Amino acid sequence: MAIATRDGNIQVFEADSGRAVGAVMAHSVGDEPRMTGMSFHPDGRLLASCSYSQIIIWDTIHAKMKSRFSTRPGGLATCVKHFAQGTKLAAANYGDPGYGFTFFDAETGKLIAQGMVTSHESVKAWDMAFPDSEDPVIVIAAEEMLYECRYSAVIGKKPGIKVIR
Repeated sequence: MAIATRDGNIQVFEADSGRAVGAVMAHSVGDEPRMTGMSFHPDGRLLASCSYSQIIIWDTIHAKMKSRFSTRPGGLATCVKHFAQGTKLAAANYGDPGYGFTFFDAETGKLIAQGMVTSHESVKAWDMAFPDSEDPVIVIAAEEMLYECRYSAVIGKKPGIKVIR
């Protein structure tokens, strides 16, 4: 279990016992005043945290940073989630010309794809159905609309969402 605090710290606990495992200063409170999302790897060994412009991968056993990478140039990441058995990360974000998703290799931070959802509506919330699938369904709430699409559509293998390369 992990708790993010207002000062940019993440505290990690064992879920069964409640015993504190460690704490890390995740995101600076100066330039990026808050963390906007966290996601545990399915096996619990890694934790991804995001702020407006970066994702950090943490080793939960040793409470140490494993890697750090940019979400998207000029993007504002609002949440992050593991999928495909923890091999990939999805980040919802805003960047010119609108709102969409950026997909990364969860270990290296290598960019896989970027997909645009809308050019004018704010993404309020999103989740993935069957997140351990290689092709999960992404459900997006933006303004008063609800969108549904597959990861394969976002990366351009099926029609439905404009892909930004």
